[in-house]
Amino acid sequence: MGTFLKSNKNPLARSAAPPDSLSDLKARDAFADPVRLALAAVEEEPGLQCRLFALLPAGYFQEPESEEPEEPWAASVPRFEDRERQELPKNAVVPLLLGHIVRFERDRKHPDNLAMEAGDVLQSLISKESATTEVVDKLLEDLLGDA
Repeated sequence: MGTFLKSNKNPLARSAAPPDSLSDLKARDAFADPVRLALAAVEEEPGLQCRLFALLPAGYFQEPESEEPEEPWAASVPRFEDRERQELPKNAVVPLLLGHIVRFERDRKHPDNLAMEAGDVLQSLISKESATTEVVDKLLEDLLGDA
């Protein structure tokens, strides 16, 4: 799955997902309206490991109530799976993983401040016109040098 921002041709993030999940996202038009983004970051080799999430409304994941009429005999059969639906807060969200981002230690701009570094990663993701450097490209660059 590729995530693009506005009309940029280069992906903001990429991830692997089961085909059923992708079909569901497409069928429900999950990104018809703008969604909020969140970035989770931890300091871990080879520098900063980040996960980019789309925050989808929790209601998106709830199954719609069935409109089929109940059979007359159904009232006498116990239903263990038919618990009352819990009302979710109006602003509840569910994170959907869009992809992983790595910032190498040597590329860090705020090595002593994780929050500022994560903010810088997110800002550079959403403001860049060109594609972010792929991790594989960086690793090959490290291995091959300036060949």
